Amino acid sequence: MNKHWTIVGLGLLVSGCYTGGDFDAAADASGGIETDGSDTQDDDSGGSSGGTDGTGEDPGELDCQMGPQVGEDSLVRLTLRQYDATVRDLVGVDASVARTSFSADVRLGESTDTRFTAGAPVSALVAKQLMLGAESIADQVDVSALTDCDGGDTCMDAFVLDFGRRGFRRPLSEAEAAVLRSIYDAEPSHDAGVRALVQAMLQSPAFLYLLLPDTQGAAPGEIVALDDWAVASRMSYFLWGTMPDAELFAAAQGGTLSSDEGIRAELARMLADPRAEAGIREFYDAVIELDFVETITKDATAYPEFSTELAGDLHESLWLGLRALHLEGDGTLASLIDAVPLYANARLSNYYGFSGANSETFEPVAELGGLLSHPGMAALLSKPGDTAIVERGLFVRGALLCSPLPPPPPGVEPELPEGGDWDTPRERLAQHREDPACAGCHNLIDPIGYAMENLDADGRTRALWPSGVPVDASGELLLGADAYAFEGLPGLESALSDQPQYEACMVNHWLTFATRRVPGELDACVVDGILAETSAQNGSLDALMEAIVLSDGFRLVQATE
Repeated sequence: MNKHWTIVGLGLLVSGCYTGGDFDAAADASGGIETDGSDTQDDDSGGSSGGTDGTGEDPGELDCQMGPQVGEDSLVRLTLRQYDATVRDLVGVDASVARTSFSADVRLGESTDTRFTAGAPVSALVAKQLMLGAESIADQVDVSALTDCDGGDTCMDAFVLDFGRRGFRRPLSEAEAAVLRSIYDAEPSHDAGVRALVQAMLQSPAFLYLLLPDTQGAAPGEIVALDDWAVASRMSYFLWGTMPDAELFAAAQGGTLSSDEGIRAELARMLADPRAEAGIREFYDAVIELDFVETITKDATAYPEFSTELAGDLHESLWLGLRALHLEGDGTLASLIDAVPLYANARLSNYYGFSGANSETFEPVAELGGLLSHPGMAALLSKPGDTAIVERGLFVRGALLCSPLPPPPPGVEPELPEGGDWDTPRERLAQHREDPACAGCHNLIDPIGYAMENLDADGRTRALWPSGVPVDASGELLLGADAYAFEGLPGLESALSDQPQYEACMVNHWLTFATRRVPGELDACVVDGILAETSAQNGSLDALMEAIVLSDGFRLVQATE
């Protein structure tokens, strides 16, 4: 019979709150982890109300020569994907079945424009979900594979220290080790004791939260360096989406992650590991909704040959191109916009008219252009039966320029009426731009969307609109007081690829993804530094990764009360 390890004195999950017992020294160091069902995000890290120094006061213009300045970190729980991967690597169990009833991830920070997520806040319901999930996972553990101990004191003491270090992603204190050992000793058999340890571990704040830095003794607002264990954990979840491996733990144990050289060495090793694909894929799942490409459906009347198999191929093709940029060449921020390698198999070649791919195997074929030129993106940013100029423009503004637009003003009908005397989508959308209540936003959106009109809703190229009128894909990219006229998608790609705003946007995306904290005004110097280091290397994606893990924003935290 399962025991519900929700004992207050152990610092485990209790109904809707955490208590800072000896079981979690990190929680104690910060006064315990208390939550009423909503993990709070500080003003600065929320992105929408940033610009405080931790005291609620506006810091004014930052002087980047005055020493390290970073915003506050908040408690961020493992996402469902990170939870699954960590459970797999810690105890060898597929957790995805055990946690099918878990609450969905929530948007990171307070800004609705944030594209990244965190685990759901710990309410009473979520605490129960985590408890039941831990019990189910513990029941599936292969005890003999997890530990070769037979219950002997010496062996179990060593196992507790090793298992605890891996689960907490840092060494245990003597008190923590004693509590874990007491959980094992309370059970009637060796197997039951090990399973009880697993249950306890999977409900501990030190396991469930990405980062619990020890800032004990630091004054509120003081900048504190993460220790090697915290750096190892942050690197692992950034690059692999899971807990550190044995080599990364060894680097933390040896103290090499306190130096730039040690971090660079681990970064190179981790990016060369196949697990790096998980981190890159998760990033693009969030920023461009890569994972939704394989779910695309189209109107059977308008596109009778479009199939679920084709959607899956589009997803694989786009992923392989993005993977190649990061892991197989000298990818740059600019090449994401204008030179993503195109991969195709026979089915994609037949549908889209590509040449050079004649089997089910995906092969590189002639480049079409960048991200926006890929038929998978064109199909994703479309309606089932027609293209979507507005949606395509909004995507560029939000995902690639970090300039999302507000919703329509109250009382304004966002959808244009059907019918009317027009032959092209441009004529129809002109109605929006003639309305003063709509023109401000649609002047920023529609001309960008026009650039993709040579790609139909299924991603195939077209020269004519359905009315038979030649497609006019010219447009204008408005950035502040500057306007960049372009002809078609290649022109838009050229206009975007060398824009500082685009580069800064991608740096913000990657830094948010790496730290699971939305940069605020206090992080301006960090962002500028990463951007400068990356630009000095011609926008190299490898240089961007290195600049992030060596940055103050990645290696330092601001102490809170």
